Order: sequence, then C-alpha cells, then structure tokens
Amino acid sequence: MAPIPDAIIYRAADRLMQRHGDEALRAASRCVERMVDRRDRDRFLLWLRIRHAIVVLRAPPTGPLH
Repeated sequence: MAPIPDAIIYRAADRLMQRHGDEALRAASRCVERMVDRRDRDRFLLWLRIRHAIVVLRAPPTGPLH
C-alpha cells in the first residue's frame, strides 16, 4: 500500500468530525478495533492516523497568535 499523505488523513478526520460530531473519536476507535479483528494491518495503521488527526484537530491552540 502506498503512503497516504497527511493532507488526506486530516481531510478524512475532518469529515468524520463533521459527520459524527463529538462521537468522531469513538467512531474512529471502532474502526481501529474492526481492523484489528480483521487482522488488516494497513487499514489499522490508516485508522490510527485518522484517530490521531482527530485528537490533534480537537486540541486547543498553543502558543501566541501571530
């Protein structure tokens, strides 16, 4: 499987957040679990990246504004 650019990962995370709202992280975690059950390593890693992107996007801004 070819590497997926971060921009696509963050776009997928944003869409998941729009679709599921506050439940987006839980939805991503369910997908991670599903990939573990299926023993699908590539998609497991993909969903881990998406779940991490959701955490990053939800984090409050740090540092001074420009």
